[in-house]
Amino acid sequence: MLEDGGRRGGRAAGSAEDGVALSWSLNEVETPAGLAEALNSLRERSGLSHRDVQRLAEGRDQSLSKAKSSALCTQGRCSLATLKTFLAVCGVPDGQVAAWVRAWERSRGLARPRPPGALRVAEANARRLGVHRAIQVAGAAGELPAYVPRDLDEAPDGLRARLAIEAETSGFVVAVGGSSAGKTYTMYQAMLSVMPDWWLLHPDRAEQIDLYAEMDLRRVVVWLDDLQHFLGGATGLTGGSVRRLLVNEHVVLLGTLWPRHYSRYTDPVSAHYIERDLLGLAYVVRVPDRLSHHEMARARVAADTDPRIEAALTIRDFGFTQAMAGAPHLIERWRDAEGHCRAVLEAAIDAARLGVQSPLPETLLRAAAPAYCSGRERAEAGPGWFDEALAYGTAALHGVVSALMPVPKDDGSMGAAAGYWVADYLLQQTATERAEERIPDELWEACLAYITDPGDYIRLASSAEARQLQHHASQFYKRAAPHRPDAACQLARMLADEGRRKEAIEVLRPWSDAGDTEAAALLTTLLTDPAVDDADTAYVPVEEYTLSGHVEKAIAVLHRLAVSQPAGYLSDQGDETALRALADNGDWASAARLARLFAESGRFTELRDRADAGDRAAAFRLADLLLANGGEAELLDRAERGDGPACYRLAGHFFENGRRAEAVALLRPLAIAGDPYAVSLLARWAEGGRLK
Repeated sequence: MLEDGGRRGGRAAGSAEDGVALSWSLNEVETPAGLAEALNSLRERSGLSHRDVQRLAEGRDQSLSKAKSSALCTQGRCSLATLKTFLAVCGVPDGQVAAWVRAWERSRGLARPRPPGALRVAEANARRLGVHRAIQVAGAAGELPAYVPRDLDEAPDGLRARLAIEAETSGFVVAVGGSSAGKTYTMYQAMLSVMPDWWLLHPDRAEQIDLYAEMDLRRVVVWLDDLQHFLGGATGLTGGSVRRLLVNEHVVLLGTLWPRHYSRYTDPVSAHYIERDLLGLAYVVRVPDRLSHHEMARARVAADTDPRIEAALTIRDFGFTQAMAGAPHLIERWRDAEGHCRAVLEAAIDAARLGVQSPLPETLLRAAAPAYCSGRERAEAGPGWFDEALAYGTAALHGVVSALMPVPKDDGSMGAAAGYWVADYLLQQTATERAEERIPDELWEACLAYITDPGDYIRLASSAEARQLQHHASQFYKRAAPHRPDAACQLARMLADEGRRKEAIEVLRPWSDAGDTEAAALLTTLLTDPAVDDADTAYVPVEEYTLSGHVEKAIAVLHRLAVSQPAGYLSDQGDETALRALADNGDWASAARLARLFAESGRFTELRDRADAGDRAAAFRLADLLLANGGEAELLDRAERGDGPACYRLAGHFFENGRRAEAVALLRPLAIAGDPYAVSLLARWAEGGRLK
């Protein structure tokens, strides 16, 4: 029987009322000959000759000649576009095209097994992909409202046209629009229209993209709603990961992003080089916050059958899409909050503004909220004040949104939330209003006490530095340092600036030993400073490892010390031959001492030779010597040949002397390539407000 076929005169081909059973099934088509038989049966049951097929195709402004139709029905070989034209001419409904496409793929040997965790686009749940629920109105049917087509849907250079182009090869498309502008629903509908039969992968972290790049994928959509959550930090999504993924044929990444995030990441003078490189790969579609006149007309037509759309059209103070998502009620809830209810909301909003992206624990909100209350409000609060405030913040408004959205626990347990997220639209609208408000110390302390995500620690530290709150910044960097090398390096710089170099060295040692280049470079700089007595600090980890039972680690440290500690003695004695032998044997401390010895005696040639051989300690010392002796031209030449220390030192020199554009230009290629030291330098300049 025909399982997923065409239709004739409005009836599905092969239906009971046709009274004819076909001898083939689309699920059984595996070869071009099998596809040809299926297509020919479809044409005959549609009552069409090959000349009819040509005529009907011309009526659609499409090309499908009589000869090509005949060849299609005898040989079964054609492009996907030709197949879809033939199906449309034969009256196959859109919902049945996917089965024909899968048969076409099998006939060409293009079918791929289902990727792990994937499902067909047509089977995806829009709500789980991030489409907001709409306001709840009596008489409304279904979880989602009728889709109101946007002008950009069918425009020649619009979203669906772009998706069709990218689907022919591979590509990356990002919809940029404000919260509740309808960008996710618009992108979902475009995907459903253009590629309903493709596989859909919905990752929840950036590292999964690297795993996808290792798979043999074809006709796959990777869905990245709220793209900002996949960007930034040591594990953020990079252009390199996307390029590796797009080597596969017919793989399309679809993302959504707020305008303020897009502007921040793509600002040409910002430190976000990795994110800017990534977004440079994407075709960007702008989704307006407000409906056009044509879109409003379509909304009024849809309102005849969907009372939710009718209700949203009556709200005048907000855009249609924002009204559909309950935005007016969010703002009213915020404006109307008083006392401890307002305090909990403000604490949550400020924590999110400072960079907390993980769910906000109740313990954090409970600890911070009193700082947002007046003395009288604290005195008059009843024993159930927090429960009342939490109930106020999480109350569903029009059955669709709440100011604070509960996040379920990962273990699947019932009746308790892992924490709360602030509604996107509320956060977007209040961010400007609260931009000048002072953050209470109690909130900083609550974040330190109850947040556990290293990425949150780094964002909180950056926010503290931007406010010149060095004490808070160092505390957050200290929490993140065991998990993130970039945090360890920033903490070490802060400690060194305060004269606490021994502590800075201990922060850097684990990451340097693990092979992190930025930590190793910074550690080398600290250890070769004459003011540092490394002998005192070097044995600290030995004691710690021994006391904790990690004897093998203590032995490994002692082995390194047995080699590296003589370096200081040999340097003091001027025993250059022995020092060189240790350095050539891979001992970093000896290499650093030898480089210092050469630098102090002005021996440029030896420094150049060792730097050219890959000795970074020598490269740093050479860069410092060249700067001090008017060797900027040579330093620039070395930087342009890929000498990292030369780039760092020369960029710093340019920057401190007002030549900021030249400094940025030097570091940009290294930062895009992922050089952590270059990224860190640019980030520190940007966070200090010095990149304008």
